[in-house]
Order: sequence, then C-alpha cells, then structure tokens
Amino acid sequence: MWPVKCALMPSSRKGARVYNVIEGVSRTLCDMVSLILSSDPQVEKFIGLDFSDQAISASLSSPDSMDNGVSVYLYSVRPNPYLGNTEENIIRNIPGQGDLYEQRKYDMSLDLYYMITPHLSNHSLELKAIERVMQILNGLPVLTEESLDDEIVEAGNREIRIEPISLNLDETNKLWSIFPNTSYKVSIFYVLTPVSIKSFRVPEFASPAKEILTAMRRS
Repeated sequence: MWPVKCALMPSSRKGARVYNVIEGVSRTLCDMVSLILSSDPQVEKFIGLDFSDQAISASLSSPDSMDNGVSVYLYSVRPNPYLGNTEENIIRNIPGQGDLYEQRKYDMSLDLYYMITPHLSNHSLELKAIERVMQILNGLPVLTEESLDDEIVEAGNREIRIEPISLNLDETNKLWSIFPNTSYKVSIFYVLTPVSIKSFRVPEFASPAKEILTAMRRS
C-alpha cells in the first residue's frame, strides 16, 4: 500500500455492507499522485524536482471543489467491452448425489476514467506537476496486488493497467462544461483497466437431467 494517503470525499455510508473496489482503486491512484508530488527525499532524488515548499496533496474531489492541490477526479465508469459477463459450467462430484453442475457468472470488469488536474500557485508549477505525474505513471504502468488493498485483490484484481488517454478539444470542452463556475486548467487523463467487481449472483446447482429438460423447454 502507498504510504501517502489522499483526502477522501465525504461518505454517506451508514454501516451497510458494500464493496469498495471502485473507491479503493481511486484512492490507490490518488495516493500515487500524492506520493509523486511529495517532498520525500528519495522521490526528489529520483525526479530532481522539489515541491517541498508547496505542500501539494491530491484529492478525489472534483476540479470545481479544489482550492489548492491536485484533483484526481473519476469522471466515468464503463463496462470493459472485451471482458463482459460470461458464463461457465463447473462439474463437481458430490457423493450420493451424482454429478452436479455449478453455473455461475464471471465477475464484472470495468474501466475507470480519471481526470487529473493541478490547482497550484502558478501555471508554471502546474505544468511541472503534470509532467512529473506523467513521467512516473509512464514508468509504473501497472498496479500490482502488492500496491492494492486486500479487498480489491479479493475481488479478483491482480493487475490493473494505468493507461494514458487522449481527449480531443471537443471532448475536453464537454467534460469541463459540467464545471461552469471553474476556470479551465490543463489536465491529463487516464483509464485504469480492467477493474474486477464481484458478482452478487448466488451459485446455481442442477442435476444433468434438469439441465437437459431445461434446454429442451428453451428449444
């Protein structure tokens, strides 16, 4: 796990059992950005750029709610087009009951789209921060399970790629239009993929005879 923790948006959860994969992955990316822009001596030695006088922190807040720091804003969650829900049959032998088939759905796979926007004291520093984040993420393009919370790994995530994406001027303008009271800032965009989400479907068991009858009725 990353040693630097980002500021989280307020949560309205009240004890309900929920999965926190999307929030957890977002927090991990935010922690990375915070670490990249920290004043850690090892980071400064590696990058050669000192931000220590700026006290920069990253937050999952949207750009219109940031006064100082870096916004790591999740602006879209989409099903992965190549890893949609599929089904498989697993044959299990249970003594005294013959062959039973467990039919289950694979976990859902998502793509998470992020907009990273610095809000710093001057434009020059914002450009340096963007360059630094891009430099590090280019060299660390994969989140491995060692950097992920246990709950994210238990959901089936072993590797999550961090891929830069390009938005044209029209797409960028449309995205910024949801923040009408915020001045435009240069931003960079990334997709984290694939992000696995556990299915809530309860496993179904059926005997071979039941499977045949069900198939005949459907035909």
